[in-house]
Amino acid sequence: MLPSRSVAASSLPASPTSSPSLFWESIVTQEVDLEAQAPDRRTVWSKAAELHPNGIFLALDELSEFLRSKPSRQSFNEDIRFLQFLGEWAQDHRLWILAALQEQIEHTGDIEYDLYRKIKDRYPIRLLLTPAHVKDLIASKLLQKKPAYAKAVDSLVKELKSTFPNASVNLQEFTQLYPLHPVTLELLEEVRD
Repeated sequence: MLPSRSVAASSLPASPTSSPSLFWESIVTQEVDLEAQAPDRRTVWSKAAELHPNGIFLALDELSEFLRSKPSRQSFNEDIRFLQFLGEWAQDHRLWILAALQEQIEHTGDIEYDLYRKIKDRYPIRLLLTPAHVKDLIASKLLQKKPAYAKAVDSLVKELKSTFPNASVNLQEFTQLYPLHPVTLELLEEVRD
């Protein structure tokens, strides 16, 4: 059993227990030490308050990838219904959910409109990373720029200007993001939408 203050890490796509045919509910209930024996989810999750009096914080990375991997509409809908249940349960209990998706949930599969509306109501806060956020994260947090970085990139920018004088590349962005080309981010944004 997990102590009242603990962290249990589990990756949905990478977990050996997360085959596409396995329901997300069984993975989550196992991670928080609940036994999914009762036919009613509320009965199962009522034990969560006893086991975790400080509450449960679920951080779910790659949820869209996990949902998209479902082999059937039934297994997809079952996982979506569990997501709906967790949102409902969190309204009156110490349960917090942070889910990272590469795309909006309505684009992960064939979701029924009523179910989508309920999920949207249960999860009212959506944080979207704009291209500006992504550029800033890459430039200031992900790239570890060594002291020689600025000089090397300046040299590369001069070479690019002389080789491609009519190129419409934002050289300031190029300098901040190198080795990632700014156009790559634009293309990824187009694919995401």
